[in-house]
Amino acid sequence: MKVYKKAVYIVMFSAILALSLNCREEVPIGEMSEAKLAITRAQSVKAEKYAPDEMKAATEKLVASHAFIRDEETGDAAGAAVASKEKAVEAYNKAVPLLAKDSIAAAENDMQNATNVYAEVLAKSSYSEAKNSLQEANQLFENKQYYSAHVKAEDAGRKARAAREASLGRKSILRDSIEDVNVTIAKAKQYNAEQHAPGKLRLAEENAQLAGNSLNSLKLKEGFAAVEIAKVNADDAYIMSLKGTSRVTIDEARTLVAQAEGSPGAKVAATDLAMAKESLKSSESLLLESKYRESISAAEDSKRLAQTVIAASSSASVSAAGAGSSVTEGEAGYRTYTVKYRPANRDTLWGIAKKFYNNGFQWKKIYNANQSIINNPNLIRPGWKLKVPVEEKAKKAETKDEAAQ
Repeated sequence: MKVYKKAVYIVMFSAILALSLNCREEVPIGEMSEAKLAITRAQSVKAEKYAPDEMKAATEKLVASHAFIRDEETGDAAGAAVASKEKAVEAYNKAVPLLAKDSIAAAENDMQNATNVYAEVLAKSSYSEAKNSLQEANQLFENKQYYSAHVKAEDAGRKARAAREASLGRKSILRDSIEDVNVTIAKAKQYNAEQHAPGKLRLAEENAQLAGNSLNSLKLKEGFAAVEIAKVNADDAYIMSLKGTSRVTIDEARTLVAQAEGSPGAKVAATDLAMAKESLKSSESLLLESKYRESISAAEDSKRLAQTVIAASSSASVSAAGAGSSVTEGEAGYRTYTVKYRPANRDTLWGIAKKFYNNGFQWKKIYNANQSIINNPNLIRPGWKLKVPVEEKAKKAETKDEAAQ
């Protein structure tokens, strides 16, 4: 439509120029040109949208001015051109503040979109530039410099959109943060967070889920706020769970140590009992120092040692009776060997393998057959019943061992 109007104006001006060359009467070229420039200026601020009546009147009067020239009524043509310019100026003055207001509103919307994706942090430079441009636009508007305010607002909008895109390009930071929180939540659950820190665990899980939803909907600011809450609560849940588990494990160790002290194995496995007590004492000290994982480990060691003392009771009973063999018939293909307590010469897998196979390097056969109870091949406990794979050499060694006893 605008192209069509321009074509009409060009044809009209051409006609006017031709008439001016052929007529002696003066054509109001200056007035008509000023009217056309005023209309173009009004169009630059979207006067057709914001001041439609004034723009319509300005255009109609300029067309009327052309018509008067065709009719050789140059006086009326000049008057119509002047009136056209006045209406165009009126349209501009009415439209420009409305345009500036809408441009600022659009820029503010772009800023909000950038804020929603946490651009003030993830795209700090671009976001700051956009914010400054928007502030300048508002200041220009207050000073009634409407067109400048419009231009500055459009600049702010472009920068805000760029900041948003830059921020979205870094959304993996939020994704990684959510994954880290979920790892902490899982670790807290390993230490019975449901029992020791149910409230903290619930807040951590809820906010981690909220952060994930915000990431999916690109509301990164909400996501980062939620993941921060999730992180704090997950960390608290983890620490509280460690502390609670440490206390529970220490209580269990105390109970077992007390049982070990009252068992027959207390005399047979005095060294292990002493070590169990020492580990228990260490776990209690570590708890007071807030070294919860170390405290749990020490308490577990105390429990294992106490259980060894209790298990040594059966070995002590056999020794006191002065009878019985450490080797008995087991399931097909195996002999069962009961680990003995010898303070001066403890049983080892190497020693047992040498006894049965006449070759200590065969200890792995025994270890592989008993991995369900042996965690550390360098540490076996009195009273344990080990399966020993049968070989001809082993039978001979067994017979020799029985004779020696």
